[in-house]
Amino acid sequence: IAASNSSAAVMKYLKLAYFNEQQHYQSVANILSGSLVTPAISSDFTFSYPDGTFATEGSIVKFAAQLEGTVLGAYLGAIGAIQTQAWVGGLAQIAANEGQHLSYFQAMAGSRTFGLSFPPALNIADASNAFAAYTA
Repeated sequence: IAASNSSAAVMKYLKLAYFNEQQHYQSVANILSGSLVTPAISSDFTFSYPDGTFATEGSIVKFAAQLEGTVLGAYLGAIGAIQTQAWVGGLAQIAANEGQHLSYFQAMAGSRTFGLSFPPALNIADASNAFAAYTA
């Protein structure tokens, strides 16, 4: 994790969030594989980050909160659009965990930890467009 400017406490949660994301990927990859869809892997993408993303602990947690908000919106959108009800529970658990990540990183960035009763769901096009800012 490229966050050497972070305190030990923030680094602990960055690593935990990364661990959670790896478990989420495995769960979703299994769903896709079971549907005869080949899941994407990290080498399928070239990631880029805005200048200054890793300059300070504040910039790291601000970016993490922004990214977690987008990921949460993507999961909420997927849950709303899913046709196979058997997958809703697992995706809802992932969305809940993404909400935990978002709340933590917002708190560390000095932002409100919650406020919206219904966080926005992103449809596939909006989620794709949001992530396009970080991929080539």
